[in-house]
Amino acid sequence: MRGRELLREATRNLATGTTRALTLTLVLLAILVVTIGMDQAGVLGTRLDHARFRAEGSTLWTLTSPGGIDAPRCEALAAVPGVVGAGATRAREDLRLAVLPSTTTRAMDASPGLRTILGIPTAAPGVWLSPNLSATTGTDPGEHLVLTDGTTVPVAGAYTFPEALSWAALSTAVLTPTPSAGVWDECWADIEVHHDGNTAAMRYALTETTAGEQPQLTQLNTANGRSHNLATLLADRPTRWLLVGAPVLAALLGIAAVRARRLELAAARHVGVTRTDLAAQTALETTAWAGPATILTLALIGLGRVALLSGTGLDPRTGLTTTLLDAARPAALSATTAVAAATLTAAATSPHLLYRYFRER
Repeated sequence: MRGRELLREATRNLATGTTRALTLTLVLLAILVVTIGMDQAGVLGTRLDHARFRAEGSTLWTLTSPGGIDAPRCEALAAVPGVVGAGATRAREDLRLAVLPSTTTRAMDASPGLRTILGIPTAAPGVWLSPNLSATTGTDPGEHLVLTDGTTVPVAGAYTFPEALSWAALSTAVLTPTPSAGVWDECWADIEVHHDGNTAAMRYALTETTAGEQPQLTQLNTANGRSHNLATLLADRPTRWLLVGAPVLAALLGIAAVRARRLELAAARHVGVTRTDLAAQTALETTAWAGPATILTLALIGLGRVALLSGTGLDPRTGLTTTLLDAARPAALSATTAVAAATLTAAATSPHLLYRYFRER
């Protein structure tokens, strides 16, 4: 049978409802949405928990040893697996701002590595303001702080800092980027993937004269637990097994779709339709309902994700492409297994069983 004739026959079966394409599309859609959709919901929940864990400062650790921190060693911790960034701080003489003349404002030196932790986008000259201090003084990056003695200080950036750590020194400080020479008071590390090894490595930041002492190693926010290792949680999520069930159920659906038409297919074989032609025609017909089910699945998962993030006040575009790609792989695999199972089942149809199928109808 020529390709054009195969396509014409498959189109005729789809148009007349012989293949039950609409029903099978809806059934496969339900299978994929329940399995892949539930798994992606679990993935999204885990990612949101991890984002909250980071936003609340639970990945921030400090090693405190006044006058006992080596800044270059501290910044070298950024190369340790699981550490996002590291930098050192030390106290300096407090400032008196013209807009707050009755109080002193904490001032600190910051080594260059701290810029990664605080989210300072550029290395422009000037000081960094805490979010609270920037709001209180009404000073934005590019402007100047005026001190009570009339001198001015350029503001290079306003860093981000977790609201949950409002008690910490950096929450109300003016930071001055400073070369990492000399001794420092604290080593800060943003440890996204926590394990005992990377926290123990922070002791490497101590100077040789203080290496034998017992500095204070602190996780700044312990309310959310000690760690939230995203990669491990995603790899061990219980819903991942649903992705195994999706192609299995899709294959069973493909087999059932062909078995429901076994009398028709056996009759076709009986009148001379070859096994190859019947398999090719079935593959076309199955693709016609498996393909739309896959596309609709991705659309529903994408819409569900957008609706959920919009409802929580987050940017729905963040990570949308990753979610769709993660969902597309098992969805495409499921559609492929449905087509393959239906095609093989059709190819196995024997014309000798026509009368048996007729009696079983």
